[in-house]
Amino acid sequence: MTSAVRKSINQLFNKGQATQKQLIEMLDLDEEDAKILFEAADQKRKDMVGDGVHLRAIVEFSSACRCFCAYCGLNAGNKDIPRYSMSDDAILSAVETAHKADYRTVVLQSGEDLSFTQARVCALVQRIKQTYPDMAVTLSLGERSKEDYLAFKAAGADRYLIKHETSDPKIYHLLHPDSTLEKRLQATQSLIDTGFQTGGGFMIGLPGQTHAAIADDLLLLQKMNLRMAGIGPFIPHAATPLRHVPAGDIFLSLKAVALARLVLPKALVPATSSLNILAGDITLALKVGANVLMQKAEPENFRKMYEIYPKPLDGSALSDIRKRVTDKIESIGRYVSGTRGDYGEDVW
Repeated sequence: MTSAVRKSINQLFNKGQATQKQLIEMLDLDEEDAKILFEAADQKRKDMVGDGVHLRAIVEFSSACRCFCAYCGLNAGNKDIPRYSMSDDAILSAVETAHKADYRTVVLQSGEDLSFTQARVCALVQRIKQTYPDMAVTLSLGERSKEDYLAFKAAGADRYLIKHETSDPKIYHLLHPDSTLEKRLQATQSLIDTGFQTGGGFMIGLPGQTHAAIADDLLLLQKMNLRMAGIGPFIPHAATPLRHVPAGDIFLSLKAVALARLVLPKALVPATSSLNILAGDITLALKVGANVLMQKAEPENFRKMYEIYPKPLDGSALSDIRKRVTDKIESIGRYVSGTRGDYGEDVW
C-alpha cells in the first residue's frame, strides 16, 4: 500500500471525506492491503453505532411487478414463475410470527404491485402499529407518488428502502426500461423530504460498471445523506436478459461495504442477502462495517416464489432461524440488539 492510499484511509476515517480518485484507489486494494481498510471500517462501526446487530424480519408479500428490470427474476416479462399476492390477513399473520420471534422491525417488500393501493398499504401499516406499537415498519414498494409516500408516513411507517442500483445513467437506462436515474433519485429525495429514514444502495458487478462508477455510487449515498446503505453483488437469474453475466465479486463488494461505513458513519449498513449467499458466511460483512441482517418471514410456500435472484430456501421456523443467526453473531463477539434499530439511536 502506498503512503498516499494509507493517508486517504486515515482521512476518510477521521473526516468522512474522500474524492472519487481516492475511493477508486481503495477499491483497487489487494487482499493484504485491504485489511487496513476493513479494520478502519470495523472500528468506525464500533465507535459510531456499537456492537449491536439489528435483525429485520422481511415479509415479501407479492411477487407481482409492473417493471421489466433486466436483472430481476420478478420482472414483468418473466412468464415462467408463479405469481402470488398475500392477503392482508396473511401479511398480518406473518408480522405476528415475527413479533413473537422477537423481531422489532418488519420490512414489507414486494414487486411494484399497484393492487396494493395507497389506502390498502396505509391500512396494513396502521393495523401493525396499533397491534405492535414497539415495532418499526419499513416499506420497500418501489417508485410511488409523493402523495403515497406522505400517506404511508402519516399512517405510521418509519422507513423506506429504494436502491438506486447504479449512479451511471447509461447503465441505469439499460437495466430499467421503465424508469430513469433522475426519476429514481427524485423518488428518493421525496422520501427524505417526507421524513422517512430513507435507505438506498447499489449492486456490484453490473455489466459496464467500473470502479469509478462504484466510487460515484458511494459519493451519491453520502451526498443524499441516506440513513441506510445496502450493497451487494449482482447474482444472475436464468429468466432475465442478464442470465449470462457473471456474479459480482465478493471481495469488491466487501470493500464497497467498508467504504459505505466510512462515508456514512452512523448509517444502518446491512450484510445483504446476495453477499451472504455468495460468500456462504453472514459474518463477513459484519466484520467490515455492517450492522444489520434480514431474514425472510413470509410462509415457506411464498418464500420459494419470491426470487429476485436464485437463493437457497430455508424452510425453518423464523424463531429457529433467529437462534442460528444469533449464535453466528455472538461467535464474532457481537450481540443482537433488542431495540428497533433506528438511525441515530443512542446505542450506549
